[in-house]
Amino acid sequence: MVVKNTKKSSNKEKKALKLSKNDKKFKIITKTDKIGDILSICPQSALLMSKYGLHCVGCAIGVSETLEDGCRAHFLQDKDVELLVKEINDEIAKDSKAKK
Repeated sequence: MVVKNTKKSSNKEKKALKLSKNDKKFKIITKTDKIGDILSICPQSALLMSKYGLHCVGCAIGVSETLEDGCRAHFLQDKDVELLVKEINDEIAKDSKAKK
């Protein structure tokens, strides 16, 4: 059974996807990425998530839910979710530049 994604992507998400497809070394995460995937891309993001109150990054449930779902479960506001995503992407960019 094939399930279509009916959610429309925002311009920001489309831009992030476009950038990540063009540059294999620099993955831009979004709030819809699973926490486990984010941690595998950027292990340092665990510290950033903890700073925002997401202390369950090692929890079996926590790693299988999206970053947005985890943030909502911890009562974070939209602006905090956006800031966390930005900080994680900044960390990924910094790591990418350091490896060059």
